Amino acid sequence: MMADLRSRAQYLSLALFSQRVVRVLLDYLQKGQTGALHAALDDALQSLENVNRGELPGLSRRKAAVFSSYEHLRTLEQVWDDKERKLAVRTISLVLGQTPEPQEAQASARTLIDLFERLGNEARWNFEQPDLTSPRTLLELCQVG
Repeated sequence: MMADLRSRAQYLSLALFSQRVVRVLLDYLQKGQTGALHAALDDALQSLENVNRGELPGLSRRKAAVFSSYEHLRTLEQVWDDKERKLAVRTISLVLGQTPEPQEAQASARTLIDLFERLGNEARWNFEQPDLTSPRTLLELCQVG
Protein backbone atom coordinates (compact mmCIF):
# COMPACT_ATOMS: atom_id res chain seq x y z
CA MET A 1 0.00 0.00 0.00
CA MET A 2 2.82 2.41 0.86
CA ALA A 3 4.58 1.72 -2.45
CA ASP A 4 1.32 2.35 -4.31
CA LEU A 5 0.92 5.68 -2.54
CA ARG A 6 4.49 6.71 -3.40
CA SER A 7 3.93 5.69 -6.99
CA ARG A 8 0.71 7.68 -7.24
CA ALA A 9 2.42 10.68 -5.63
CA GLN A 10 4.83 10.72 -8.58
CA TYR A 11 1.89 11.40 -10.89
CA LEU A 12 0.76 14.20 -8.65
CA SER A 13 4.23 15.76 -8.61
CA LEU A 14 4.25 15.79 -12.43
CA ALA A 15 0.77 17.33 -12.49
CA LEU A 16 1.92 20.06 -10.10
CA PHE A 17 5.03 20.72 -12.16
CA SER A 18 2.94 20.99 -15.34
CA GLN A 19 0.54 23.33 -13.57
CA ARG A 20 3.47 25.52 -12.48
CA VAL A 21 4.73 25.74 -16.08
CA VAL A 22 1.27 26.65 -17.37
CA ARG A 23 0.81 29.27 -14.65
CA VAL A 24 4.09 31.05 -15.40
CA LEU A 25 3.37 30.95 -19.13
CA LEU A 26 -0.06 32.48 -18.55
CA ASP A 27 1.52 35.20 -16.40
CA TYR A 28 3.98 35.83 -19.22
CA LEU A 29 1.20 36.08 -21.83
CA GLN A 30 -1.31 38.05 -19.79
CA LYS A 31 0.89 40.28 -17.65
CA GLY A 32 4.30 40.18 -19.30
CA GLN A 33 5.80 38.72 -16.11
CA THR A 34 8.99 36.78 -16.60
CA GLY A 35 10.17 36.39 -12.98
CA ALA A 36 9.38 32.69 -12.51
CA LEU A 37 9.35 31.91 -16.23
CA HIS A 38 13.04 31.12 -16.57
CA ALA A 39 13.24 28.84 -13.53
CA ALA A 40 10.20 26.76 -14.54
CA LEU A 41 11.17 26.51 -18.19
CA ASP A 42 14.85 25.81 -17.41
CA ASP A 43 13.77 22.81 -15.29
CA ALA A 44 11.48 21.56 -18.06
CA LEU A 45 14.07 22.09 -20.78
CA GLN A 46 16.88 20.34 -18.93
CA SER A 47 14.65 17.41 -18.03
CA LEU A 48 13.30 17.02 -21.58
CA GLU A 49 16.79 17.20 -23.04
CA ASN A 50 17.86 14.46 -20.62
CA VAL A 51 14.94 12.27 -21.71
CA ASN A 52 15.66 12.89 -25.39
CA ARG A 53 19.30 11.87 -24.82
CA GLY A 54 18.25 8.83 -22.80
CA GLU A 55 19.80 10.22 -19.61
CA LEU A 56 17.63 9.90 -16.55
CA PRO A 57 19.23 11.63 -13.57
CA GLY A 58 18.41 10.18 -10.19
CA LEU A 59 16.77 12.25 -7.51
CA SER A 60 20.05 12.33 -5.64
CA ARG A 61 21.64 14.42 -8.41
CA ARG A 62 18.87 17.00 -8.69
CA LYS A 63 16.59 18.31 -6.01
CA ALA A 64 13.46 18.32 -8.18
CA ALA A 65 14.19 16.27 -11.26
CA VAL A 66 11.28 16.10 -13.65
CA PHE A 67 10.84 12.93 -15.72
CA SER A 68 13.02 10.97 -13.32
CA SER A 69 10.56 8.26 -12.32
CA TYR A 70 8.71 5.51 -14.12
CA GLU A 71 5.43 7.33 -13.52
CA HIS A 72 6.74 10.57 -15.04
CA LEU A 73 8.13 8.80 -18.09
CA ARG A 74 4.98 6.68 -18.51
CA THR A 75 2.83 9.80 -18.52
CA LEU A 76 5.18 11.63 -20.88
CA GLU A 77 5.07 8.70 -23.32
CA GLN A 78 1.27 8.56 -23.12
CA VAL A 79 0.86 12.24 -23.99
CA TRP A 80 3.76 13.36 -26.16
CA ASP A 81 5.34 11.46 -29.01
CA ASP A 82 8.98 12.07 -30.03
CA LYS A 83 7.95 14.88 -32.37
CA GLU A 84 6.07 16.71 -29.60
CA ARG A 85 8.96 16.29 -27.15
CA LYS A 86 11.31 17.83 -29.70
CA LEU A 87 8.76 20.59 -30.36
CA ALA A 88 8.60 21.30 -26.63
CA VAL A 89 12.40 21.58 -26.42
CA ARG A 90 12.57 23.94 -29.42
CA THR A 91 9.65 26.01 -28.19
CA ILE A 92 11.00 26.35 -24.64
CA SER A 93 14.36 27.42 -26.08
CA LEU A 94 12.61 30.01 -28.21
CA VAL A 95 10.65 31.46 -25.26
CA LEU A 96 13.75 31.49 -23.05
CA GLY A 97 15.70 33.17 -25.82
CA GLN A 98 13.33 36.16 -25.67
CA THR A 99 13.12 36.35 -29.42
CA PRO A 100 12.83 39.92 -30.72
CA GLU A 101 9.54 38.98 -32.36
CA PRO A 102 6.94 39.19 -29.54
CA GLN A 103 4.22 37.52 -31.61
CA GLU A 104 6.43 34.49 -32.17
CA ALA A 105 7.23 34.27 -28.45
CA GLN A 106 3.53 34.51 -27.58
CA ALA A 107 2.60 31.82 -30.10
CA SER A 108 5.34 29.63 -28.64
CA ALA A 109 4.03 30.22 -25.12
CA ARG A 110 0.54 29.17 -26.26
CA THR A 111 1.96 25.99 -27.79
CA LEU A 112 3.71 25.19 -24.52
CA ILE A 113 0.54 25.85 -22.53
CA ASP A 114 -1.30 23.32 -24.69
CA LEU A 115 1.46 20.72 -24.33
CA PHE A 116 1.81 21.10 -20.56
CA GLU A 117 -1.94 21.21 -19.96
CA ARG A 118 -2.25 17.87 -21.74
CA LEU A 119 0.65 16.47 -19.73
CA GLY A 120 -0.82 17.70 -16.45
CA ASN A 121 -4.28 16.35 -17.29
CA GLU A 122 -2.87 12.91 -18.03
CA ALA A 123 -0.79 12.97 -14.83
CA ARG A 124 -3.90 13.84 -12.80
CA TRP A 125 -5.83 11.05 -14.52
CA ASN A 126 -3.03 8.59 -13.73
CA PHE A 127 -3.03 9.78 -10.11
CA GLU A 128 -6.75 9.19 -9.79
CA GLN A 129 -6.98 6.02 -11.90
CA PRO A 130 -3.45 4.57 -12.18
CA ASP A 131 -4.57 1.22 -13.58
CA LEU A 132 -7.00 2.52 -16.20
CA THR A 133 -6.45 3.97 -19.64
CA SER A 134 -7.46 7.62 -19.85
CA PRO A 135 -10.47 8.62 -22.00
CA ARG A 136 -8.15 10.68 -24.23
CA THR A 137 -5.94 7.68 -24.91
CA LEU A 138 -8.97 5.49 -25.64
CA LEU A 139 -10.32 8.09 -28.07
CA GLU A 140 -6.96 8.19 -29.91
CA LEU A 141 -6.89 4.39 -30.12
CA CYS A 142 -10.43 4.35 -31.57
CA GLN A 143 -9.47 6.93 -34.21
CA VAL A 144 -6.42 4.91 -35.31
CA GLY A 145 -8.37 1.70 -35.88
